[in-house]
Amino acid sequence: MSAMRTWDILWLSWSDLRIHVSPMFAWKVLSLTGSPSNSSCIACRQGKYLDTEGNDEESDCIDCTTGTYSWTLGATSFAACVSCGEGKFSIAHGSDSDDDCVRCSPGKYSSATGASTAEACVNCGAGTYSTAIGATSEEFCVKCAAGKYSRSEERRVGKECRSRWS
Repeated sequence: MSAMRTWDILWLSWSDLRIHVSPMFAWKVLSLTGSPSNSSCIACRQGKYLDTEGNDEESDCIDCTTGTYSWTLGATSFAACVSCGEGKFSIAHGSDSDDDCVRCSPGKYSSATGASTAEACVNCGAGTYSTAIGATSEEFCVKCAAGKYSRSEERRVGKECRSRWS
């Protein structure tokens, strides 16, 4: 009868796995030091993207820039960031919805897409006004009727033109 041999436990680190070698040379995975599958990786939240591999922190995710938003979970490029449409702007980084795009106020319009400041919304010209919110072109600016006017230096926040005595 042969005597039972005592072997020391040998730990090998290979591909982030700890492997136990037994005297019978049976390999057994005892524990994992890394993630066992791709499903363990966490997607960047909406409004962010990540275009590199092997990242280990949520802070590695990159915000969509001002004037854009993304509803895509786990986006892999800036292309997932959609520009705010005409008549809108956004000053926020990492926006996740079109709701974060602010519409131009009455008396203003913007034909730009991806606008990142309120200055993208320009005033209707002298002699015109607009009551539209989120106007996308100068076509929304209505001419003052005969007998009324609108000065260029006045802020026309949806106000119609006025007569000299109003």
